[in-house]
Amino acid sequence: MTGARRALTIVLVAALGLAVVAVLLAALQGVDQVAPGFASFFAGIGGTDTALASTARTMTPILLIAVSASVSIRAGLFDVGQVGQYVIGGLAAATAGTMLPGPGVVVAVASLLIGALAGGAWACAIGGLAAATRVQLVVLTLIANYFADGLARFITRTTLQDPDAHSIVATRMIAQDAWLPVLVPRTSLHLGFVIAIVVTVVVWAIVRYTVAGHRLTMYGRNPKFATLSGVDSRRYPLTVLLGSGSITGLAGAIEVFGVYHRFQDGTLGGPSSVAWTGLTAAILIPSGLLIMLPAALFLAALTTGLAGVQRDIGITAGMGTLVQGVLIVIAAVALTRQAPRARGGTDRPAPAPPPSPEPAMSTAKGES
Repeated sequence: MTGARRALTIVLVAALGLAVVAVLLAALQGVDQVAPGFASFFAGIGGTDTALASTARTMTPILLIAVSASVSIRAGLFDVGQVGQYVIGGLAAATAGTMLPGPGVVVAVASLLIGALAGGAWACAIGGLAAATRVQLVVLTLIANYFADGLARFITRTTLQDPDAHSIVATRMIAQDAWLPVLVPRTSLHLGFVIAIVVTVVVWAIVRYTVAGHRLTMYGRNPKFATLSGVDSRRYPLTVLLGSGSITGLAGAIEVFGVYHRFQDGTLGGPSSVAWTGLTAAILIPSGLLIMLPAALFLAALTTGLAGVQRDIGITAGMGTLVQGVLIVIAAVALTRQAPRARGGTDRPAPAPPPSPEPAMSTAKGES
């Protein structure tokens, strides 16, 4: 499927999303609440500078995690462990941020790098465990999400707990001079938004124009052919997981330094984690890295817009989850129906079907 088709699909799904919101508002709150509901929806997205900044801030981790998941999917690795990598990256960054000495800028940069490496190391370790035990990667990474959440909670409570935080499980606050700078005064939009866009463009350029990117795509399409070309089939999946996990770990570190300024249990992990939203974007658009920008913006706008409706109209939080679920299903069906036509219209011969994957690594064939 071409980038234009994906972008058009996102626009159509967004329009359909508004219709779904209108129908649900009419059904749950009455027809007279539809107009105020839409006003609250758009106000929540960008009615004020604060709302617009909140949407951009919400987009930041979604974009990074979507790019991370897209990298592993392009390599044929169905890694769903982004929640765990996100949590571990955030915890590692918060720990470093409260312990490292030095100027705030140095502490922030070092902590972001430590968070990224921690997320990558976690992903690589789970991938290695999957290979050693011959358990499917998708299964083990899913389980590892809950383990990472519990492990982070345990470490924070027993070792890193802020003695002044009596009602929550959280680390000490990071020194204010190490916080990510705010881009727009009196809003929540921080430098992490720029970092996320830069990382997305850099990853896109690597995948599109470098030998490493060609090797990544080749391995995802046909691991046996990639092996014959010199790729180490045992180490390469772990290398990919190290790289993709590092991007997710960076997302967790950015959230800690830009939003919460400490690691707090329940803010990064759990069933409502934003990491699931990023993974959803990657699954819907598995290989269009630049298309992740409007996709992440759409999902972030949906989140902040529905939050505005919940706040002003009084609908339950479950409605927001329901709307997101409906739109994701619709988008998945639309993208799946378009994909065969796009592949059928190309002049290039179809790639040879890949051999059966090794038992330890689940594959998810990505599109070029």
